[in-house]
Amino acid sequence: MGWGCPAHIIDQQDKGIMSRAVISRRDGVLAAHQALFRTEDTYAGRYENGHGIVRDEYRGYGLNNDIMDYIYKVLAPAVGVEVIWGEAVANHIFMQKSALRMGARESGLELDLMPAESYVKEGSAGGRVADLENQS
Repeated sequence: MGWGCPAHIIDQQDKGIMSRAVISRRDGVLAAHQALFRTEDTYAGRYENGHGIVRDEYRGYGLNNDIMDYIYKVLAPAVGVEVIWGEAVANHIFMQKSALRMGARESGLELDLMPAESYVKEGSAGGRVADLENQS
């Protein structure tokens, strides 16, 4: 069962090691998404905040801040999170700004982590993309 397959995601949710936060329109169309997750073999109180995306037509409305507020203020305490960390890509600054606003601090830099193919649609990277690790 691979990391990206639906069965793996459902398995993680069933085990309580992944929770998802979404913002949707009244008709059910998703506008934004983020997840709070960990792997089974890591410390139970340390979760990653990631898989964040805002649908193109809803960018610029603050949905990322809204979903981060929910994750940090409601979801994380409900799940029993002690430490949240994340990998914010360095080809834009939206996640870094949100993480800092929530009290996170930079704790590492991963060079050339993400392949450029991940950013073809938005056209924001001509090569591999580094990221900053944030922790709160």
